[in-house]
Amino acid sequence: MPASQPLPPTLQTSWLGAETYPKNLMHRTIQTYQAPLGRVVERLDEVSPRLFKGDNELLDVPFRDLETGDGKEVSKKNVGSSLDVARWLKIETYRDRNYGTSQVVVSTSLRDPKCRLIYIFAENSRGRLKISRQVLLQILTFHQVMPAYLDFIQVFGQQDEQPDLRFSSFRHQTTIGLSLHHLAVPQLGRSGRQFQMCYNLKNVELKRRDEVNMLLNEWSIRQVAIHHQFDVVEGTTLWILTKGGLDLHGRFKELIGKTARPEDKSFGTVEECFRSSLSAHLLWCYWSMDDWNAYLKWIGAAVSEESDLAVLAPTREGSAHKHYRPDDVQSLQRWQERANQATMVLNSNIDIMQSLAAYYTRLTEDKDFELRSRCSDDIQAFLAQIGDIVQNLRTQLGRASDIVKITQDRKELV
Repeated sequence: MPASQPLPPTLQTSWLGAETYPKNLMHRTIQTYQAPLGRVVERLDEVSPRLFKGDNELLDVPFRDLETGDGKEVSKKNVGSSLDVARWLKIETYRDRNYGTSQVVVSTSLRDPKCRLIYIFAENSRGRLKISRQVLLQILTFHQVMPAYLDFIQVFGQQDEQPDLRFSSFRHQTTIGLSLHHLAVPQLGRSGRQFQMCYNLKNVELKRRDEVNMLLNEWSIRQVAIHHQFDVVEGTTLWILTKGGLDLHGRFKELIGKTARPEDKSFGTVEECFRSSLSAHLLWCYWSMDDWNAYLKWIGAAVSEESDLAVLAPTREGSAHKHYRPDDVQSLQRWQERANQATMVLNSNIDIMQSLAAYYTRLTEDKDFELRSRCSDDIQAFLAQIGDIVQNLRTQLGRASDIVKITQDRKELV
């Protein structure tokens, strides 16, 4: 077992003040001035009761660490308390005998794992996350996560109505310049030169199928909040995902599992680490394509079912016809709102993926990004796949827009 080694004083202070996150972050930017951070804390105070479990409640936060370059050695732990988190991160705090009241924070780890996934989840999209505020702030502090991620997770938690689907964003923080050595944590194998980003994506899932009447099927639009960090010198990679349900956790396990492609789970060199991180981005993006075709087909069929007689029925005397009522118009309005919502979500997914692609394109032009020439082919292949996904989503977006127009026309005719 490696000997304990004190962390840099700045990180020690940050860890000991974890409850004040994000005011305790080591890196200071315009976004980390006290006034903006104060508003972040106020919003967090407001949503905490519905967002988090209590410290004494049963918590469940899966960690999945890939320790070796070939991706074969995986350490797994579902942490259930603040003490659990410190133990898993190999962090110990004790009082300095020479100074009485002061505390010293040490690490028994030689470095961060090659790739770490932290999965924050709830039983469903309207339940509280199975993490306490204290544990979350410890995790965000230890990994020095940019404050923007708090905005992304606040759409989750206990609520009567469907979570806010209008929030959509892509944020990033790039500190890859050679002058940023003061952010290094050698004890954990952190160079201080890294980039990190937050973004969210949405897909649609069939919750319940009615075998008798397809109009009674239940669908739900779900979202995931993604945080990613990549050390451009060491190649260490961090993912933090927040979602209602464990499905994406299962997909990540498949990505790095025994049957996965070697290039998706190789972490030997910095180039291999970077290539594997692009594969994970694509995993989340492909997830966002799921079931849109079936969902829009369902909406279109429902609109036809409820309004075809108004368009297709013969009008001569004695022919079969239907007397439409105000509630028929209301029903068509609900279907139109579903199609409008699909249009909004598909547009937001497209915007996020274009922002993601634009960020990696800018990286290839950054002189401080030393991988830009060695990984140019990987980035180009990544951008091509993002382009294919965007094109697929645009096709679904066109269908959704057509359904909106058709429903509006049918509603006016009815």
